[in-house]
Amino acid sequence: MRIAIEKPQVDYGYINARIRAMKSGLFSRAFFENLLAMSDVEEVVAALGKSEYREDVEKGTVKYPGILGIEEGLKDHLTTTFNKVLKIVGGNEEASKMINLLLGRWDLHNLRTIIRGKHAEASEDELKRQLIPAGQLDEVTLSELIKQPSVKASIDLLANWRIPYAKPLKDGYRRYLETKNLADLELSLDKFYYEFAMAETERGLFRGASLNIRLVHEFFSREIDFVNIMTAMRLVKEHLADKLLQNVVEEGPRKISAVKRFSQSPRGKEALAEGMREQGLARYFIKGGCELGIERLVELAKLSEVEDLVEAIRDTSYGQTLGEGLKRFFETGSISVMERLMEERIVKKTVALFKGDPLSLSLLVAYVWAKFNEVVNLRIILQGKAVGMPDDRIKEALVLV
Repeated sequence: MRIAIEKPQVDYGYINARIRAMKSGLFSRAFFENLLAMSDVEEVVAALGKSEYREDVEKGTVKYPGILGIEEGLKDHLTTTFNKVLKIVGGNEEASKMINLLLGRWDLHNLRTIIRGKHAEASEDELKRQLIPAGQLDEVTLSELIKQPSVKASIDLLANWRIPYAKPLKDGYRRYLETKNLADLELSLDKFYYEFAMAETERGLFRGASLNIRLVHEFFSREIDFVNIMTAMRLVKEHLADKLLQNVVEEGPRKISAVKRFSQSPRGKEALAEGMREQGLARYFIKGGCELGIERLVELAKLSEVEDLVEAIRDTSYGQTLGEGLKRFFETGSISVMERLMEERIVKKTVALFKGDPLSLSLLVAYVWAKFNEVVNLRIILQGKAVGMPDDRIKEALVLV
């Protein structure tokens, strides 16, 4: 079906003028190179004191000592910045809706943080330091969730407030009770967020998409591919697919016997069991990816080694990035290096939208991701300097755009 693309009716001159002014405050590659050359954390903090981060860093160091206070200031600055972005687009219904969808990833981050913290019995103070209240869930809401005594109590409070995230968490909690595996809760949350975002943008596409809806739809589609690839990679690395398939096979005879038309056919039983195996793995993936469908992801998850998976998706646009990460994976044995390279690809592709259509949200979407990446880079440098990590190792972890 051919999708009709309509130019938005709203004049983006004001929005983009404000975003360009904010973009001018982003740190350059040269600035990060200078930070890397500094001898210690104190020098880095002094440099931040001459930037727009000064006020937030000062407030953070009043609340917490040392590096914790500095990170608190960076987090607060990011939240303030994203709230400013929301105010800038406040009068544009479509733009507000799309930006809120994008900022929902911080709702995901915060809910995961709270769930993990409750699971691990972390202190309220520990959890608060990790939150970034930049999505729909504000600081007051998150603080109340943190105060709850358990994972279930936090989910129940969300349900009482009729917050949509409660339903996927309640669904995931049933499986979590059996397995005590946080992945079951987090998977339900991720699937809800991404599938909701895709459904919201698809509705716009079928009505005749604006440039903005198309832009955000494509962004989420790529993010879903990223999440799914990393899920498949973890299943392969830990050889979890075999275990998951075996669990389904063990349940198979009971379920197959309930299907009369297969009850007398060994061939039919085998076919149904295989279908159940496929379904068992399919639930770990999110629908809506740009290049990788669920069937192909299931096949990837059955592979024996990570290098087999990378080879199997050489034909996609992600093949080169993962291929580059394979050598470092062999050196470290950790897929986190692959994950970071994929994140770098997403950041660079999104920040490249600064050169996108001026009559769209391209500039604004690019700015949101550039700002987030800037704060991540600052945290990496500060943490690296604090533990005496060599500069070349710190630089490897940065995404400089």
